Amino acid sequence: MRIRLADRAVRNCEVSAFLALVPMLVSQSQAAAQVPFLAPLAVAETNRLALTPTIDGEIQPGEWEKLADTTYFQWEPDTLYFAAQAKLGQDIVVSIDHAGDGWLVGDDNVELRCHLAEGKLKVTLRRLDATNPNGPKWIPAAVPTETLKFSAKVNGDTWSMEAAYDADEKGDPIKEGKKFGLRIDLAPEDMELDKPYLPRTMTFVRLQYDNSTDLFSGLSWRPNIPNRSFAREDEFRIRYEFHVDPEGPSIKNFEVEGSGRAASVLTKIRNPFPVPDAKGRARVDYVTRVAPGASPGYRIVKGTLTTADGREAVVRTSVRIADLVDIDPNFPMELKASDDAQIIRGGVTYKSQATGRISGTHTMTVPTGWTASRGGQANLLVYHTRGQQRVSLEFIVPRGTKGTFPVKFEAQIGDRTITKTVYVHVR
Repeated sequence: MRIRLADRAVRNCEVSAFLALVPMLVSQSQAAAQVPFLAPLAVAETNRLALTPTIDGEIQPGEWEKLADTTYFQWEPDTLYFAAQAKLGQDIVVSIDHAGDGWLVGDDNVELRCHLAEGKLKVTLRRLDATNPNGPKWIPAAVPTETLKFSAKVNGDTWSMEAAYDADEKGDPIKEGKKFGLRIDLAPEDMELDKPYLPRTMTFVRLQYDNSTDLFSGLSWRPNIPNRSFAREDEFRIRYEFHVDPEGPSIKNFEVEGSGRAASVLTKIRNPFPVPDAKGRARVDYVTRVAPGASPGYRIVKGTLTTADGREAVVRTSVRIADLVDIDPNFPMELKASDDAQIIRGGVTYKSQATGRISGTHTMTVPTGWTASRGGQANLLVYHTRGQQRVSLEFIVPRGTKGTFPVKFEAQIGDRTITKTVYVHVR
């Protein structure tokens, strides 16, 4: 409770201090125009589940979960996802307070502004440094826009944008339990947002793997999942563990199914709710395989509890439909420019998500002019379920190199090709 009160105190202090200055700066009508992001954002759900979209500019049914109005937000480990629908002539502005301590606090606040002109999307990224409360200032973001993934499409007099942002500039990993401030706004494309001292009212969201809606009094639950990731070829199991208080609800049925894009690829079951034991415990096992053609990524499994008198509660959990292997590069990706060639050493780990042995080949592709002196190609062989193999890497960055450059990894396993691209920043 102290944390919540502290958060609220920071926000109230920040906004109140600014409002006290407004009469001295501008009239009330001018203030309303100059503080466009001061109004609180009515968010549909603050506990956000992991869910992977396809970044192609088209916001499809079941692909996204609404943040507010025509804006959307979700996440997976190491990546934040944003989407919005706007009218032509409007920009989409994403504000992120990574530390969750207030927009005008610290130097962890990032703005992404998406502007559509002549059918082309332009994204600008900057950071607000408010470590000096008397003089906040905009500074360049540490993450180059080349490493962000964006797509936009026009439909009549509206346009839609989808984005993947895989960085926290302060180094705090994007993972379950992280809490931060967020808002997504639609703003006139000519709206001036360069005054760094203007506050923004943030909504605080938390990244979760599980949540519930309208849960009955006297009922608690948790999903028992040994591994949230499973290869498309394998069977997957969730054991739902419930506890029903003696005076708790009389539950009649429990239905489990895939939600959104998972509805057509996961099994649907509907069973009578089991009679709780003497300690109030009840368990339900959900076992499924993935239908052929399912795309990889985090998906949501939805369970619906129905009482004898017709009331419903929903429990939801995120699971990951995985490729056969995850690709995890580990080498320096931030370099200082040099007049001499630089030798970069490290490795890439291929982590199996499948049951049993897998084998194939590894390929690393470096930018034109660079040299892969070790680890350009190698055989892959993982004997054990969920085992892993590390491939040693060494490549040479030519002298005088500056900019952002892609390094691509590819695993070929049977007829399956799995790729991952990371970026090396030479400043």
